[in-house]
Amino acid sequence: LSVAVPGEPGHFLINPFGLAFEEVRASSLVKIDLAGRRIGDGPHQVNATGFALHAAVHAARADAVCVIHLHTKAGIAVSMQPQGLLPASQHALRFHGDLACHDYEALAFTPAEGARLVERLGDKSAMLLRNHGTLTVGRTVAEAWV
Repeated sequence: LSVAVPGEPGHFLINPFGLAFEEVRASSLVKIDLAGRRIGDGPHQVNATGFALHAAVHAARADAVCVIHLHTKAGIAVSMQPQGLLPASQHALRFHGDLACHDYEALAFTPAEGARLVERLGDKSAMLLRNHGTLTVGRTVAEAWV
C-alpha cells in the first residue's frame, strides 16, 4: 500500500518491508520519494520492490493518491482465469467497466514495464495483473480499499 503525503508533492507513505499488514501501524509507515528513497530516519526498511509498480502509477495519475497491490489467493485465482472477473455477483459488478487487465511480465523495475502497466490501467480504478494479483487506485485510502 502506498499513499501520497498531503502537502508534500513527490512524497509517499508505504508499508515497511517485512511486516504483515496486520502488524503495520501508522508509526511503522516509511516515508519515501518517487524513486523509493527513504525520507528521514526510522527502524524499518523500504520495500523498494513493492514500490516500483506503485511509483509508475503515482507518477502517471494525479488521482491515484493511494495505490494498493495485493497477492490474495482469491485475487490471484481470478487473475489466472482467461475471462478474468465475471459480472456474476454484486461484488463483481462494482468493477463493471472499471477493470483493466495487464499481462504481468515481471517486476516493474524498468520504465518500459511501468509504462505498459500504466497504459493498460488507463483511467480505470482497478486492474488484474494476470497470474499475479490485483491493483486498485483511489483518491483516498478508503476509495482504493473499497
